[in-house]
Amino acid sequence: MRYLSIYMPARPMSRPPSPDDIAKMGALVEDMTKKGKLVMTAPLAKRETGGLTVTRSGEKFETGNADHVAWMRAGGFAILEAATREEVIEQAKRFLGVGGDGTCEILAIGGMGPQ
Repeated sequence: MRYLSIYMPARPMSRPPSPDDIAKMGALVEDMTKKGKLVMTAPLAKRETGGLTVTRSGEKFETGNADHVAWMRAGGFAILEAATREEVIEQAKRFLGVGGDGTCEILAIGGMGPQ
């Protein structure tokens, strides 16, 4: 089963990641990719640099900026592969161990997923 994990840091970054932080995250990404558990990951642009919404109501479409979308405070996302709910929870814990304080919101892609 595939899952979308959205990482929301506990607080905005006050400094860029250190070379050590970058190396640790790189090693984690490489390991999880080799094991077939990480399908894709990327940081998300700050909403000031391009977040937008497209809304349909009846036959009318509106576009706007994403300031009101709560999850746009997310720092990044990952698409994870896991056989069980427990496995995806462990993957999120492993990420947070490197990524730092915050929350990973995890959503099953294409269904309810394992319970």
